Amino acid sequence: MFDETPKVEAVDPFASIPEPVNPPPAMGEMEGALSTPAPAMPAPEPSQSSALATNSPTPLSEGRRGHAKLIIFLVILALLLAGAAFASYYYWQQAHSPARIMSNVQTAMATVKNATFNLEVTASGRSLPVKKDSGKGATDFTANIIIDGSANETTFGTTTTLSAITDGISKGPFTVGLRILDDKLYFRVAGIPAPNDGTTTGLEALPVAFQSIIASLTDQWIFVDMKEAKKQLNNTKALAEVNSSLNLSADDEKAVTDLFVAALPTILTNFTAGVNTTVAGLPVKNYKFTVDNTALIATLKDIHLKQPTALNERDLTKITEAIGALGPISGEVWVGTSDNFIHKITLTETIDTAANDKLKEKFEGPLNVVFSLTLTNINTTPDVVAPENASSIQEVFAKIMADQAAQAAADKLDADNDGLTAKEETKYGTDPNNPDSDGDGFNDGDEVAKSYNPLGAGKLPNTILKATPLKTSTFGDITSGN
Repeated sequence: MFDETPKVEAVDPFASIPEPVNPPPAMGEMEGALSTPAPAMPAPEPSQSSALATNSPTPLSEGRRGHAKLIIFLVILALLLAGAAFASYYYWQQAHSPARIMSNVQTAMATVKNATFNLEVTASGRSLPVKKDSGKGATDFTANIIIDGSANETTFGTTTTLSAITDGISKGPFTVGLRILDDKLYFRVAGIPAPNDGTTTGLEALPVAFQSIIASLTDQWIFVDMKEAKKQLNNTKALAEVNSSLNLSADDEKAVTDLFVAALPTILTNFTAGVNTTVAGLPVKNYKFTVDNTALIATLKDIHLKQPTALNERDLTKITEAIGALGPISGEVWVGTSDNFIHKITLTETIDTAANDKLKEKFEGPLNVVFSLTLTNINTTPDVVAPENASSIQEVFAKIMADQAAQAAADKLDADNDGLTAKEETKYGTDPNNPDSDGDGFNDGDEVAKSYNPLGAGKLPNTILKATPLKTSTFGDITSGN
């Protein structure tokens, strides 16, 4: 029943390797396995793997290989992103530096042929009276100038509106029209009424007589022949210097521009780029900056040394004195994101009037100024046309002189021979055709000469007493005003 034949033990050359848990098949089983397909081999037991692992080198698992690849990829990606960020920041700074922006703007603006514009300047502060002995104190004021116009390479036209508020009283608006074309300068004044009884019309600094002349020309277009005017300008040394500075060669203009652009990084401080926005519906980038006045003066002096025809000694002195009285200027500029045109620029300034000998005589305390310029319809603006029915300046002055001569002659007439001219009759309110306006038996002229009222009893008002007597009375002292 049992096979008791002793079995020969084979020598195992791999005795050092632990036996697998399942014994190898017998010879007969192996032969059967060769003749019949073998069933699918089951997965090795965990104990087999552990046994093998303790006696052979540990291979890198697929999971660990994937982690290593991922780490290497992330490191490379981080380096690339850091390099890209550094490069982007560098080129962003280059693209947004004042010098680069100005260079781009300069190139773009050189292509502008025409545009419409709006310029607004507002000044506010406290003004001192024109005459120190007027008895008036300082006056709070706000003055506003608005210029709307259009310009191209050969024509120019504007409408300027001036208005002011002094101690809460509005004055104006006064308007001035200006057009330049065909070697002629056209201008028109409007909104200035004629003075009434010697009062002013809102422009207190102007003599009443001059205001009367302006009022007589209101709404009338007048033109000046520019060629003839230029001849007159060239006859004076100072104006000849101005003309020479305005007639720079293309090379000189470029040299001046290059000097100014190169100095911008020192002139414009706190230069920052703001958010994208729009001006007149166009996409723009808003930049903010502060002007360093010391650097600006240094740049102007450098321009004067290298290009004296562009900035002479006299003009340099005046400009530097004016800048020296200024405080820091803060500004904003809106540059087109696609066209690099300047679409808008504003400057805000507070002037220390006490630091300027001329300004401190006209203003009390600081003077605040806001400057704003907006450009629209760039390269799409129509030409300016000449106004109709314009008169030459020579014709206007001839008419003014004739009218003044006629008025002077009329003012000197004494139709009733009472010693008062027609102008004086108007001043005292007397009848120019009656020598005794109040019927008191005394000649109007004689009563005025003695400071009596020619229109009734008593003396003349104090405001009239200051008038110089016209002549000595022909009948001695006047004892009665009736």
